[in-house]
Amino acid sequence: MNIKKVLAAVAAAAVAVSAMAVSAFAASVGVSYGTSYSISVPADSTATEATIALSGITTNPTANWNDWCQAVIAVTTNGESTYYGYIGAGVTFDVSYNETTIPYGECTVADSAGVGQVVVPVAAGSTIEVIATGWAETPDEAYMQVDSITLNDGTTLEGGTSVDVPTTTPDTDTDTTPAPETGATAVVALAGLAVAGAAAVASKRR
Repeated sequence: MNIKKVLAAVAAAAVAVSAMAVSAFAASVGVSYGTSYSISVPADSTATEATIALSGITTNPTANWNDWCQAVIAVTTNGESTYYGYIGAGVTFDVSYNETTIPYGECTVADSAGVGQVVVPVAAGSTIEVIATGWAETPDEAYMQVDSITLNDGTTLEGGTSVDVPTTTPDTDTDTTPAPETGATAVVALAGLAVAGAAAVASKRR
């Protein structure tokens, strides 16, 4: 094989892997009663709003989105938290979380599949946390997911962390744990093997 063709193939593979890695980090993230999802607005951001796209999960054997499900979006800016409710169509009452009541009329109502968007005010450095507040009997089963978080400056937030939520004392502080590895790590590792293999072939062909 011509060395130029080998190098061109390696370069094309690197570009494809890069695109796959970004896609993996942008994948939807499941949220359960025991594990919420948290992400921060960049410290130099000029955004004033974030749109959080959510959807229900209906494939888990013990916990699925239904019209009675509830969730809370917490936005913390300069140490002060504000809460926003996300509810199923069957919910007709106020939502309470962390000693705060979110009036029913101010909550965002999802469709029957749990799909909807919550628009919240943010500022540079704000932390956005999506908290599921149901299915206490199966705290590790995700019944909803975060599909995307987009700022009104055009930025899409990616990455974030999983957060352990106390299931018996919800008014206490939460502990942050590192986010689980995504498919991007495996993809990059495979790319390294591909590059090494291509280099070996080129060496033998010279």
